[in-house]
Amino acid sequence: QQLMLTRSLCSYLIPLIPLTGLSAIFTAVLTARNRLAFATLAPAVSTLFVIFSIYGFAHRWGIYAFAIGTTLGLAAQVVALAVVLKRLDLLPRFQWSGFTPAITSFLRQLVIVAVGSSIFNLTDMVDLYYAAATGPGNVSALNYGNKVVVMIVGLAGVAVTTAVLPHMSKAFSTRDFAGAKQIIHTYS
Repeated sequence: QQLMLTRSLCSYLIPLIPLTGLSAIFTAVLTARNRLAFATLAPAVSTLFVIFSIYGFAHRWGIYAFAIGTTLGLAAQVVALAVVLKRLDLLPRFQWSGFTPAITSFLRQLVIVAVGSSIFNLTDMVDLYYAAATGPGNVSALNYGNKVVVMIVGLAGVAVTTAVLPHMSKAFSTRDFAGAKQIIHTYS
């Protein structure tokens, strides 16, 4: 029964994969152009959808209210970011011009990040396996403990990267390596 529920929920959550990618691209464009307020406030749109969905429909839809709210919330976030980018005339134009050296370099880096992420996620699976092996309730305890840590680290990470990346990008684009080194030193 749990497996069938998981499969059913997965079908509602699959659109999160491309939506998350679009959100990350749009947020990166805004951050690179020093439009930090728009970049940091956009996730609030998604959160509002989830809250509305849970409070408005959980009594009828159960857990599906959360899944639908999450997907619709992220879709609304992407639309909001696209509207802001369009108004600022920053909406990226997606076009294929073949395998250029920049695309080849990007794909090489993408593979490295994918392998690193896979190893990192495999570590989580091993943690969950051992937590499950130690007795009932331990997987939940581990997950809740991880949520607290991820919340603190996530907030700090978003704050620092949102503040630092535009300055680092500008320093590297102007070949101001001494300035970039100073930024790294200061924020480390």
